[in-house]
This record gives sequence, C-alpha cells and structure tokens, in this order.
Amino acid sequence: MSNTVKKELEKSHLERINIDNLQHGLDSEGRDMPFYSNSEYGFKKFASNPKNRGHWDLKNTGQYYSGIKYTVRKDVVKFSQVYNNKKITWLDMMLEKANRTPLGLEKQQFIEIQKDIIPKVRIQILNIINNGM
Repeated sequence: MSNTVKKELEKSHLERINIDNLQHGLDSEGRDMPFYSNSEYGFKKFASNPKNRGHWDLKNTGQYYSGIKYTVRKDVVKFSQVYNNKKITWLDMMLEKANRTPLGLEKQQFIEIQKDIIPKVRIQILNIINNGM
C-alpha cells in the first residue's frame, strides 16, 4: 500500500464508522450483535438508543467507543481496543462465545471507502508525476 493511500485511509476516521455500526447493533461483518438477555435492561438501552434495535451496542460509559483505534500497515487495516479492564475482558469473552467481532468494518464499507479515496489519491499521483513532488 502506498503512503498516499495509507494517509488517505488514516484521514478517513474509520473508527467513527465502526462506532456507527455498533450503535446500530451490528458487528464488523454487518451481523446483528446479541440481544440483551435481561429484557428490562434491553428496553432501557433501546429507549436510550433506538438504533440498536435491542441488540448490544457496547455503549454504557463511552469507554469502549473511545478505545477503538486502527492502524494502517502495508495492505492491512487493523482495529484494536486500547482499554483492557474487567468489563472489556468480559465483553470480549461473551462476544467470542456469540461468534461476533465488534472491531472492524464490513467488506462493502471498505469498498465504499476505497471508492471515496480514489479521486484524492489520483490527484496526489498526478501531482507527483507532473511536478516531481
């Protein structure tokens, strides 16, 4: 992956897209997150965020969302969670049991992002070719 593409991906704020997916109760593959097992808590969460449709959105204090980071290396975008505490360890364990991966984006979302950055990369490449910069 060229530095030009890497820079554009870094400017794309992919973590915001990941957070939006989670707010809609979706994992990194676009699948529904688990439902809340406690219906009373599920109704409370749904009332505060109807977009989640009763599915886990991983937002309580906001720490999970603020801990989502990503790095761009060679031909890979890797998402990670910077926080490591009892609650996040528990969430990881429960999500693994449910076969859900909260960190990352759907393949189609990456395709759309690539389409968005192509014109920007094209301009930068033309500048390099025409101006030697």
